[in-house]
Amino acid sequence: MTIHEFIEYNKKEGDGPSSITGVSKMLGVSRQTVYNWSTGRFCPSFDHVMLLVQLSGGKISRINDSNVVNLKVRNMFRVARDFYENWDDTMIVIHPEGLDG
Repeated sequence: MTIHEFIEYNKKEGDGPSSITGVSKMLGVSRQTVYNWSTGRFCPSFDHVMLLVQLSGGKISRINDSNVVNLKVRNMFRVARDFYENWDDTMIVIHPEGLDG
C-alpha cells in the first residue's frame, strides 16, 4: 500500500490520518515533504520509513507506484517491514516528536 492508498483507506475506514496533512503531523514533517516522497521527488530517511510502517500498522509498504523505484527506499521498506513483522513487546517505540526534521 502506498501513502495515497493508506490515506484513501483511512477515509473509507475512518481509522488513522485521512490526508497528507494528517500523515505529515503523524511523522512530524511538513505536508510538502510527504507529498515529495509520494511523487518520488525525494526519499524519506530510514527513520521515517520505520515510522510509516510502524504507525500504519504495517499497511504502508512502498512510497509510490512508480515503475522507477529507488532501490535504497525499496530496501529500507523491506527491512522496516521485517522488523515490524518480528516486533517484540520489549522493543522501544519511537514517537514522531522524538525525531528531528
